[in-house]
This record gives sequence, C-alpha cells and structure tokens, in this order.
Amino acid sequence: MGDNPALKANGVEDSALKVTSKDNGKAKSEQEVHGCGFESGPSRPPTPHGIGMPNNFAEVVKGIYRSSFPMPVHLSSLAQLNLKTIVTLVEEEWSPEYSAFVREKGITSRIIPILANKQPNVFTPYSTIVEVLTILLDTRNHPVMVHCNKGKHRTGCVMACFRKAQGWTSVAAIAEYIYHSAPKTRTLDRNYIQEFDESTVADLVKKTGAQKWLPTFPPIKYTFDSEDEENPHMNGNSVKKSELATSAPPVSFHGANGLRHTNSL
Repeated sequence: MGDNPALKANGVEDSALKVTSKDNGKAKSEQEVHGCGFESGPSRPPTPHGIGMPNNFAEVVKGIYRSSFPMPVHLSSLAQLNLKTIVTLVEEEWSPEYSAFVREKGITSRIIPILANKQPNVFTPYSTIVEVLTILLDTRNHPVMVHCNKGKHRTGCVMACFRKAQGWTSVAAIAEYIYHSAPKTRTLDRNYIQEFDESTVADLVKKTGAQKWLPTFPPIKYTFDSEDEENPHMNGNSVKKSELATSAPPVSFHGANGLRHTNSL
C-alpha cells in the first residue's frame, strides 16, 4: 500500500501536504502549515524525566530501540548502546548537548517527520512509513533508535507497522501500541496501523530474516485476568489474551522533501 486511500477519498493528494516553519517564533495557522487545513501537530514538547534512558525507552528487537526525545541527562546512558543511526519523527529544536552527542559519536541522524493522527482524513503517506522501515530493516544501520517527543503515538505507529512487517497480526501490533501509549491511545492511530499493508516490505523482510528478529532479553506476554477478558483500552476493538503476540518485547505528512534529511551537524 503506497499512499493512504483516505487522502484520495477526500480529494487530498500527498503533494498537497506542505509544511512551513515557524516565522519569528509565531506558529503559522493550520491552513498555512499544511495547505489543506490540518494541524501538523507540532507534538507536545518532551517531558523532562530522570537520569537513565529516555522515557518510554524499550528494545524492540536486538539492535532496534524506541524512546521519547532524549534529554541531556540521558546521553551518557544512550552512549552505551553504540548507536549508528537515530531516526527522529518530529521537527524539534535539538539541545546543544544532543547535537554534540550525535556529532561526536558519528551517529547518522535521519529526520522523517510523521503526522499525529488527530484528524480522520489526513494521514502520513504509507510510503513514508516504508521509508522508515527500510532503515530499520537494513542491519547496516544498527544499532538504531527511533523516537518522537513522547515515544507513544508517532513512534508507536511506526513500530506497530514494523511488527506487522515481522508477521504480527494487526491485533497484536495494536496491543503493543496500547502498551506504550495507554492511557492516551488514539482510535485513528489504531485505524492507521490496521490499514498498513505489510506486503510492501515483504521482500525486504524475507531477505533480512527480520521475521525472526527477537529482543535480547526473554520476551514477555501480554496477559489479562482471564482468557476472554478484553483490553479496556481498545474502546470497542476487543483484544483477547489468546490473540496477543507471544514475542512482545520488554516493558499525512512526510512534508516537503526538505524536511526529510540526514542531519549535517
């Protein structure tokens, strides 16, 4: 699946999604930002938290990590990962410390903005998701970390699509999305994950053997009190224990081409 059918169904082509930067510190209107009336989502700013790994940090599989936006206090811990690549899903100003960290460690930084799923008729083109997955599926980029601001929704959608590419069912991929984003899950995120066509990267998954990639530590299972108890966060999309993945890890916009780039720090 290349472009999201929801775009064309509403008369919006990918090329209509235009992004402009803030002007003199004043954010432009929604119409100016996207040219189609939708809030780009600058997402909520990162939330400061304690020393150690960033909030919502997790190993997805060996060599692939997810997190919220790193703060300066997290850099010494992140250094232990020996990252080769960082994929950032939001356009945010970096701290001088973070910029220096990426530069001094020789990390390749890819900025590929993803739209927050807050409106029903504009989504990130699936071709952009495939672009991110192609980076993740190339082991030459490992170890690689993907992050947005909170590490919940944009990152959650990307990683759920990665799970589907690995062979997880939509139900299982959405369950993991909920695990990291609850209690603030988004129905539009779940719909977006559901509609992703994992066959678009099937050849690459087969070539790399990514379907068999596992986390370093023993995986955990999502469990509920009984076999038939539904996940309360699904809001009508029931998930039963018997349907959940058994290999879960431990705890539209791609915008203008100018936004998708490799940082030169």
